[in-house]
Amino acid sequence: MTHLMLSRYVRDGLAQNGMSYRELSARSGVPISTISAYARGQVESPDADNLARIAQAFGDSPDAVAQLRAQAETQAEEDARIAAEASDKELVERSASTLRETFDG
Repeated sequence: MTHLMLSRYVRDGLAQNGMSYRELSARSGVPISTISAYARGQVESPDADNLARIAQAFGDSPDAVAQLRAQAETQAEEDARIAAEASDKELVERSASTLRETFDG
């Protein structure tokens, strides 16, 4: 689930259920600040448990909750893979730079 999809899901859920951030927080146990960040699209990889609690508070079916949780977990795994690849690339670039300095200097 992308941050834009999450933002839309939270905002639409709030509107459809006539809830405020405070009410959703009380029903879900997710902090208001987290709900607000989700609604504003500021979270790239939402916590799967938080997402499931929000979905349950919106009255979504257990299947929908499971699907949202799976999407969040998949996104987190993809983000971790991308971060690892970026870290590997940075390490290779630093090593190459060090080798150039050693042999050129």
